[in-house]
Amino acid sequence: FFGALANSLFNVMRFGSIRNLFYLDPLFRTPGWGRRINFVLAEWFSPSAGIAVFWPIAFTILFLTGVAGVRRIAIDRRNVRSWAPPATTVVLAVVFTAGLALWVSPFGWITYGPRLAVPILPAATVVALHVTATEINGVVAWMIVSIVVVAAGWPQFGAPWTAGKAVGDLIAADDVCPRMTEYSVQADAALYYRCTQHTMWRTNSLPLDEAAGGAGGLVLFARMVLVTACSLLVVEATRRPTPTLATSSAELPVPAETIGSATGIDHP
Repeated sequence: FFGALANSLFNVMRFGSIRNLFYLDPLFRTPGWGRRINFVLAEWFSPSAGIAVFWPIAFTILFLTGVAGVRRIAIDRRNVRSWAPPATTVVLAVVFTAGLALWVSPFGWITYGPRLAVPILPAATVVALHVTATEINGVVAWMIVSIVVVAAGWPQFGAPWTAGKAVGDLIAADDVCPRMTEYSVQADAALYYRCTQHTMWRTNSLPLDEAAGGAGGLVLFARMVLVTACSLLVVEATRRPTPTLATSSAELPVPAETIGSATGIDHP
């Protein structure tokens, strides 16, 4: 309530209305369902800004969560408490990115990666891990996750020193479109959408190439911290006993005092 009130007061001071007239301007709404679907797909799979490319761990976890939800439905669709949590988690993440596709700049450019999806991805990933805990368990799973984390995190742990070159690759001109800073939806909507879609799907001049590079002691140190942290996670997983759940009351241990009181035999 207080957040909505503060936001409304800000809009009144800025626009003279409780609504954000800038965001609600029809010019900044993505026209056409074909383009909106394209934007949704790009939110997840674009080589320049997709979640699968820049947040592969979150993408993998959400994908496996969806698979777990479908599997639970196939086993017992009447057990809603079993399949609803993973299914709801995945659906909410997809709906959130679908909402971003309605915006003229679904990634929040100019920067690389799905910046506008960041508010939901960490929370969705944590929730997905929680609701699929029975499917994701064991040392082997931790080893696989650690390898994926190192591979996916390698570019990001050098990003503070390589981000400038990565953004330069993203906004660079090519044979099809001018530099990203040289066109806008206000000046030429047709050019803007044509070049935005081109940039989303082009496979040359990728920002991830530059982000994964970088030289120098600080970059190497940051990446070694990543490798060390993942190694420690695997070590911790090997030390932690795997929990087992009793499937019936007959399998639960019975205290000796209870047996003694039931049989009349005293146990020391």
